[in-house]
Amino acid sequence: MGLFGESLKSYFGRVGALFRQNSPLPNPFGEQKVDWMYCYDIRHLPGLQPVLFLAAYSTGSGNNRTTTQYIGMYLPAAPGLTEDWLLGWREYLALRSDFWSTQSGLPAFNRSWGLLGPPATLPFQVRRTQDGGVWLAWIDNQSAKNIEARLQAVAESLKLEQSVASPVQAGLPWAPAVSPLPRHLIPCPVCSNLISRFEHPALCSYCHHSFDSFPQDVPQRGPRLTLIRPHPIPIAFGTLVWLGTNLPVLASFLTRNGEVPWAELPGGILAGLGSLAGAFLMKRWGRVPVPAFLVLLLTGLVLLVKPIVAPVYFVYEGTRTVFSYSSETHFYFVIPGIGALIFGGLFFAHWFFSRNR
Repeated sequence: MGLFGESLKSYFGRVGALFRQNSPLPNPFGEQKVDWMYCYDIRHLPGLQPVLFLAAYSTGSGNNRTTTQYIGMYLPAAPGLTEDWLLGWREYLALRSDFWSTQSGLPAFNRSWGLLGPPATLPFQVRRTQDGGVWLAWIDNQSAKNIEARLQAVAESLKLEQSVASPVQAGLPWAPAVSPLPRHLIPCPVCSNLISRFEHPALCSYCHHSFDSFPQDVPQRGPRLTLIRPHPIPIAFGTLVWLGTNLPVLASFLTRNGEVPWAELPGGILAGLGSLAGAFLMKRWGRVPVPAFLVLLLTGLVLLVKPIVAPVYFVYEGTRTVFSYSSETHFYFVIPGIGALIFGGLFFAHWFFSRNR
């Protein structure tokens, strides 16, 4: 237990997790190799008696050694573990769009998750066990917060399976007055993220577009929770990058000769690049497209008006001479300003046409 640190030990003590000597499954992680594995009986969730697995696998040596941690969960056979419910988790697996998604048995989603890879909320293994139970596993840090989040996600998905019977019972306007319809999980027409058809209007948790209607030939899907949400950390970090790189240019409006504090002339280039980086963090990883194109457009305008409102002066023997707008000096601001406006326009066009499809 000391291997996991005090916070995890405290969590196990608080929820009453019991260490198991033997695994209820032979080789639960399958083809994924692990260096070590521990099992715990979880008993604090009403109606759910899972076995928790913690494992890790290391590669490399010395300073190049990297360790990947895994969180696994075995659910013994129970009436609530229906194929319809399991389909929802297989769709999560398919949404990874990587090697592991090929094991879902569903059509792959054309999704690029960037350098960070798929969200840790998406499982990398989902399967029915030979005894009728279910195996779920995630690639994630083994913190008390992450473990509890995975347990609660499974518990809530079972509540959804048992509580929502049909669009008729949910009182949705498009539900016909007939017997309960099968539940649907359909891809967002803009970004292919999976959306619950029970919601009206349906709101995509990934691109934040809202839809009142869908094509009639959408594939039937299983029930699924919305686990992919906007990330507050990339949004805050993107805002700090944008403000930090633009502050020198903004401060130049208060200087006598238009000089850029701290950064001097390269401050214009730094502001343009910083705004692009901040906007990318907001749009791609923070998943908020509107602030992303707004910060680019604002930076572009500031850089273009800088040579007019606060031009750079050349002082020689007490004489102040202003550089012209088209001078090489002011190109340090004009060119990044034009670039920021172009990228801001592209971000805006992508957002505008996507939401109006």
